[in-house]
Amino acid sequence: MNSVSNNEHNELLTYLTKQEREELEAILLATPEPMTIIYQIVRPDGSTQGYLLHTRDGYVEMPADHPLLEGEPPATPEVSGGYRPGERP
Repeated sequence: MNSVSNNEHNELLTYLTKQEREELEAILLATPEPMTIIYQIVRPDGSTQGYLLHTRDGYVEMPADHPLLEGEPPATPEVSGGYRPGERP
């Protein structure tokens, strides 16, 4: 129902009986909102290696310019093997 404005939504509900409205509201409340899950790949030195998008088929690497990554730390090239300073083997 996200594609219907609140005014249209309220107008549509007037055609339903009270019981039908209550049942519809209960269904809408029980229906989960779709979510987008993004995993940040963080190296041991704390830098960002990249991002993965969780899909039904598995994980997909996201390009650096993907709109969902706006405001996230940019992926950076690996420095010193990704080890924390002073912890190289």
